[in-house]
Amino acid sequence: ALRRAVPALIIAFLVTVGVGAVIQVFAHRTQSLADATAGIELVAEILSDRLDRAAGDAKADPVLPVQRAMERGLPAQVAHPGRQLFVTNTAGVIVATSSSATSATGQRLADIIGRVQLMTAFGAQAGVVEVVLPDGTAALVTVRALKAPLGQLAIVQPLNDVLTRWRSNTALTFTLFATTLFVLLILGFAFHWQAKRASESDHIYDMVRSIVDTGLNRGRCGLW
Repeated sequence: ALRRAVPALIIAFLVTVGVGAVIQVFAHRTQSLADATAGIELVAEILSDRLDRAAGDAKADPVLPVQRAMERGLPAQVAHPGRQLFVTNTAGVIVATSSSATSATGQRLADIIGRVQLMTAFGAQAGVVEVVLPDGTAALVTVRALKAPLGQLAIVQPLNDVLTRWRSNTALTFTLFATTLFVLLILGFAFHWQAKRASESDHIYDMVRSIVDTGLNRGRCGLW
């Protein structure tokens, strides 16, 4: 019974480990998105406050102080790979950007993030929203309203960059699972093969003993 139960136990163990690995992968993805969302909200709050002060200090031409405020003294989260910052005027035209998005200056914000009316209307209340940009890229986006003469602050973080570390951890998790699966399958096969050999040896032993007993009985002989 134990010999027959071992393969079933191995399969049950592998199924349990596999289900646990899948649950862990999805949990890590959710945590990665939550961390990115928290970072984006933190940056948005800090930048919106600094940009309002910078624009207030130079109402005649706020572009230069706003650009300086975006480049200097920002928290480390701003340097996240792929993260882009956009500041618009009241007409929705981008007047300042982060160093990774300088080519967007002069364009309309709606052309960059799409016409997400709910997000641009509610600003901070809308929070960080997962959207598909006009170029087909999935991204996390948040928008904050700024004081005149500025319009809005938009932070765009492509999901591909957010999930880079998650994909690396997922690959490691499934590599470990595949290795465990391979080792256990080899052990299970070796156990089954050894158990089969033991069963065949027992059968041969029983046959030989039966032949010897039959010969002794027929010949009316005995062993001492």
